[in-house]
Amino acid sequence: MNMTLISYAVKQKIDQLIDIGEKDKDVIYNRIIEDFGIPRPTVRRIARELKQDWANKIKVLDSNEFH
Repeated sequence: MNMTLISYAVKQKIDQLIDIGEKDKDVIYNRIIEDFGIPRPTVRRIARELKQDWANKIKVLDSNEFH
């Protein structure tokens, strides 16, 4: 599996875990490590990318006026 697909799958899994109410970052990271078998630094990098994705979406919503 290439890194783009892994990154996408990990982001989806993080999103799912948050949606079901998981709030502990270490639990989320450990679950990703177990499920995907990737190292913790990779999980942290992907989570950082996901946070940036969310921040960018929020900026779009904040900058547009809804009429």
